[in-house]
Amino acid sequence: MNRTIEEGFDAEIDSTFVKVKSGLSAVRNLRAGLLDLAYALQSHPHHRELLALVESNISPVRLQREWDLARKTLRPEWTDRLGIVLFQNGSFRGYPELPPASFLARLKEAVGPETSHAGHRMRRPDYSSETLKVLIYFWFLQKEPATSRRLQEILGCTYPTVAKVLTKLSPYLLRTSDRSIGLASFPRTAWSTLLAREEDVRQTKRFIDRSGQQRTPENLARRLAKLGRSDLAIGGVLGARSHYPNLDLLGTPRVDITVHCPGHRLDLSFVSRIDPGLSPARSASEPATLVVHVLRRKEAWFEPLPAGGWRADPVECLLDLHEARLEAQAAEFFNALAPIPSSP
Repeated sequence: MNRTIEEGFDAEIDSTFVKVKSGLSAVRNLRAGLLDLAYALQSHPHHRELLALVESNISPVRLQREWDLARKTLRPEWTDRLGIVLFQNGSFRGYPELPPASFLARLKEAVGPETSHAGHRMRRPDYSSETLKVLIYFWFLQKEPATSRRLQEILGCTYPTVAKVLTKLSPYLLRTSDRSIGLASFPRTAWSTLLAREEDVRQTKRFIDRSGQQRTPENLARRLAKLGRSDLAIGGVLGARSHYPNLDLLGTPRVDITVHCPGHRLDLSFVSRIDPGLSPARSASEPATLVVHVLRRKEAWFEPLPAGGWRADPVECLLDLHEARLEAQAAEFFNALAPIPSSP
């Protein structure tokens, strides 16, 4: 592989400039990437150019369809020197065809840095659930309604995505003259649907202590705080008590942690740093010592705690109480937060 790489590319292999894209999920970005390469071909008449997609969320069938469309749309002298290679689960797939094995061996070196990041690949965020949680958060804190643009910023998604979700929630919404949106009432049906799916939405992971020297939840929380990471926040009972100290519950059954992960990969290595004795639970029925929930939106709204560390927002804490089957405490916590007496 050449030491000097043409600006804008990640590698040059056998007179082929390679551009590596990791985690590509939007077809429009794929099209933009191909168009950029097509334009660049004019400056490199003796080279081919290849778009290498690493663990893309675009299906192979859709990639084939997009390549066929590109071949019909772009000039033949461009598509003859263009190509796409998908690297997924350790194997390659090529469009229009797979390069030789010797080329792929060197290409694997080029995509290596994109596949060596810690953590596992995350699926696309559930923006419907995230939008609902944001609106309930505003309702709890009696904040001013937010514009669609502001919701896009918070969630990290496009306007059509936000608009589609808001259409479903329209019976519960309050719309102001400047087109800002808030909740007029608590969306009970949508909330019940979220409760039924919350473990999947938040990609909950459970850990238990098999060492026989189990630490207390308070000790685990202190160890979490010592990590000094602002992307990790205490939730569950400890988090709910920080929002509402009068929560009626003796003892702390477990530690709930919310990890802010708006990107494509989730790294759970922090769990072993909190306690090396923790290991993944074999099933949801095992009593968990520590439970991790993933927050996918762009803005986390974690707040610092006086003793160190961070706490999750009240909606995440409320979901944790429900997930732990602490229904009486969840109802108490809800009523302490709701702007009007009610129950979830």
